[in-house]
Amino acid sequence: YSIDGLTVRPVPKRMEVWLGGHAPAALRRTGRVADGWLPSFITPADAADMRLVIEASARENDRSIDADHFGVLIPYSFTGVPDTVLARLAKRRPDLDPNTLVPTTWKSLHDLIQRFIDVGTTKFVMLPLSEPADIPAWKLHLGEAAETLLPLEN
Repeated sequence: YSIDGLTVRPVPKRMEVWLGGHAPAALRRTGRVADGWLPSFITPADAADMRLVIEASARENDRSIDADHFGVLIPYSFTGVPDTVLARLAKRRPDLDPNTLVPTTWKSLHDLIQRFIDVGTTKFVMLPLSEPADIPAWKLHLGEAAETLLPLEN
């Protein structure tokens, strides 16, 4: 736009880079270069422990990551966890019951998010592994999500 004959261009906002992963190298990389962290298939205890590694790496590189830039992607399924996901989880996390990583009810999703909040996680991406069949089913699903999850918002 123009002001008094001068062309003024808005300053573009800086794009943030968020990384995922939970291998030691991925955690160090996140601390070294990322603006945030968004892994999947981790527990709240994992999130707390791995955050310490990320923050130490950030300090070693004279930087920091905002306290509210630690999140998690949570896949969920109310129709059972698909066999392909179970097989992947068995390889990736053989030490855990899949239900600790993939909630199967609104209550278990709510409770898992609360446990993540309790360890300082603030961003959540919920991924339905089985989607509602049509628009009315989506509306119902999103209404239930709002009723269950919005009370967790701070």
